[in-house]
Amino acid sequence: MQRKNLCIHGIPILFIHNHLSWDQWLNHDKPSHVVFLSHGLGSKKENNTKELEMLASLGLTAIGMDNQAHGERYAELKTENQIQFCIERSAYDLVRLMDQLQTIRNAALRFGVTGISLGGMITYMAASLVHRIEVAIPILGRPDWESPGSPHKRPSDFGHCRILGITAGQDVNVPPETTRNFHNYLSQSFSQYKNQFNYIEYPDSSHFMREEDWYSAMDTMSAFLKAWST
Repeated sequence: MQRKNLCIHGIPILFIHNHLSWDQWLNHDKPSHVVFLSHGLGSKKENNTKELEMLASLGLTAIGMDNQAHGERYAELKTENQIQFCIERSAYDLVRLMDQLQTIRNAALRFGVTGISLGGMITYMAASLVHRIEVAIPILGRPDWESPGSPHKRPSDFGHCRILGITAGQDVNVPPETTRNFHNYLSQSFSQYKNQFNYIEYPDSSHFMREEDWYSAMDTMSAFLKAWST
């Protein structure tokens, strides 16, 4: 595995690729599938190295990002409004990273995004912003919060994207009801729902999922991404 910590446009990232170094990747002349991973509240990009390596093992370019107010750009989040700001600004940071990577890379890029908990909410937000995100896998996150920018208010903005939503039935930190309802709405709004979207709820898991459920979720995510990238 090739790894490199970088700061692009003021955003700290961790680049992981199965065999190409950062410099080799920049000058590689073949299209690449890039998947961003957003970490949870109070975490940082390095804490998801195992998941990033799993993405890289699929032949993808894996990029972890320190969310706003986390990791190398830590700032204390004291209020719900500050957390919502973190979600929305981090989603826009992902869009900025996409722009910058496409500018400096020698060949075309295709983009996907995933995230865990807070990162799952960032995933929903980012996927609603730009049509260049082709696949989104929010894990233990939800698409709604008290903000005019909340993506659950704009379901039509997801028509371009394949989405795999993963929740836990016993989750009290991020209860699954609104995510379940959102996917039910998508199923009624998009005639090709079964070909474009999927929703999986692990009924016996809490926010810290049972080990067997977590590995099942990772296997499902891997299959979803393989179907996209091959």
